[in-house]
Amino acid sequence: MRPKTALQLVNTLARSDGGPARHALEVNFALNSAGLKVQLVSITAPGTDSLLTEMSTRPDFPAMPPRAGAFGSLRTALREARAIAKYDVLILHGYYLWWIPVAVLVATFYRTPIFVMPHGSLTTFDRGRSRLKKRLFWLIGGGWLVDIHARFLVASTLEKFELPRSIKRARVTVVGAGAQTPDIEVGGAPEPHSPVRLLTLSRLAPKKRIDLVLAALHVLRESGRAATLTIAGSGDRGYEMHLRRITSDLGLDEHVAFAGSVGTAEKSILLTEADVFVLPSDDENFGLAFAEASVHALPAVVSTRVGAATALPPEAGVRLEAPTAQSIALAVESILANHSAARAATRRFAVEEFSWDSVASRWLDALANSSRVRSRRTSLEARKET
Repeated sequence: MRPKTALQLVNTLARSDGGPARHALEVNFALNSAGLKVQLVSITAPGTDSLLTEMSTRPDFPAMPPRAGAFGSLRTALREARAIAKYDVLILHGYYLWWIPVAVLVATFYRTPIFVMPHGSLTTFDRGRSRLKKRLFWLIGGGWLVDIHARFLVASTLEKFELPRSIKRARVTVVGAGAQTPDIEVGGAPEPHSPVRLLTLSRLAPKKRIDLVLAALHVLRESGRAATLTIAGSGDRGYEMHLRRITSDLGLDEHVAFAGSVGTAEKSILLTEADVFVLPSDDENFGLAFAEASVHALPAVVSTRVGAATALPPEAGVRLEAPTAQSIALAVESILANHSAARAATRRFAVEEFSWDSVASRWLDALANSSRVRSRRTSLEARKET
């Protein structure tokens, strides 16, 4: 038996928060479209950077609108906490956040089933950063309480098996993540542009290894392949300046464009007009940008650390165990040699893996496991009343 109502809490709906904010909204839209009544509430207000601004005009915008910054005062926070009792399940986005253990404690008191989506914060790579702070959060901040009382929803098999041992694998379900499918034709796809258009699309952070993509572009051009690179995304200003210095040092200023943060429409144009997507990250519990590239039929070169690409068929792209500039350049060339077939294979793969209908179905199946817990709670309360 599936739950009928759910409450989702996320830290913020700001565009700058990247994957967690956007994914929480997409899940909200998809589950509401699938018939589950879901209320999404953000803890803090996103200000002028709100994703709601660009997504409020979508045709699938839910009848119960997401609310931002509902915890702006103690009074509203207490009201929202009491409201947890009204819902069949509670879904929390994040892990190392002060309010996560608090929400778990309240939901446990009301016996409301809890699901946590950590968004990659519990992978081996991320746990290795700020290790002392994270250990203190677990011991003193209440992380142990979350591990005991919550079920976990993760985006990939890679993420599931990297969770800490304090989380029992039987309480973890892989639900994946989705991407909006554009209305584009794959059959009769055009040949690669000249120059070839490479694209990276991500938050600008060292682990994304955009430096390797720049080096690969240099290798391609030195070998005689005319190619350009668009770097879409924003992030650490210091890292962006580092990438710009690499671009200049390699003599690539005329062949590299820094697009900055892009909205939905602009992103779709970039993905549609590119020839090859490149994401050689050191760590991606999922890799939403890869999923977005795939639904645009854009073949990709990725590292094996991109969780969403685990099942990528070889005809749709290349997965590299230890990416280097040379191996990325060779992978790009192999895709270009069969570009039309690679685009078609990528689109077939994406429809099966990343359509929101498929992802919503996985979510509903996972949440249904909690209905028995809810039923036991209801029967116990009924007995008390009699």
